[in-house]
Amino acid sequence: ENFEAEVAAIIRETVSKHKRIIFNGDNYSQDWEQEAARRKLPNLRTTVEALQPLLKKENIELCEKYGVFSETELKSRYEVFLSEYERRIRIEGALSLELARNVILPVVQEDLTARLDLLDKSNRTNITVSALQQGAQNFADKMNNLINECAELENALQYSGTAEILSSMERLRKTVDFLETQIDDRRWPLPKYREMLFIY
Repeated sequence: ENFEAEVAAIIRETVSKHKRIIFNGDNYSQDWEQEAARRKLPNLRTTVEALQPLLKKENIELCEKYGVFSETELKSRYEVFLSEYERRIRIEGALSLELARNVILPVVQEDLTARLDLLDKSNRTNITVSALQQGAQNFADKMNNLINECAELENALQYSGTAEILSSMERLRKTVDFLETQIDDRRWPLPKYREMLFIY
């Protein structure tokens, strides 16, 4: 008879029952990690962690009880999901390595050459620009980081699992992100973050 009152009652009951798992903040923030720990909720940070519950005894028993999946079916899905995840991470890692070595590194080398040429001209004309020497050295250090991190990622792709591949990719990305802010827009071969923000 009173539709709105009944709906409101259902909403109150539902919120009351499930309030423990409702979080209206940023689920990627440190706040959520702390809040999840306070509420004693699982906080699965990676795909590998998120797949683990498929193998938990209580979840297997629940699925078998209601005829959803058998233990064999759940375990096979776990293996398939994990294998697909690992395959994709390796593809992403290989692509990151290819981009860094074949697209980014040549541009970094060109930019360093231009900086060294400018430094050489400054020295030959007795015009002292003290920041040029330090700037060129800092830039060269970052290029060395880029080369070393490419080697680390290549090694991880050949001999390590997804965790090390992801870690190597993250280190490489941070170096490339820094170099992106230092190289002339006309030379940088890819869209920069600030440019992508304004692509409609």
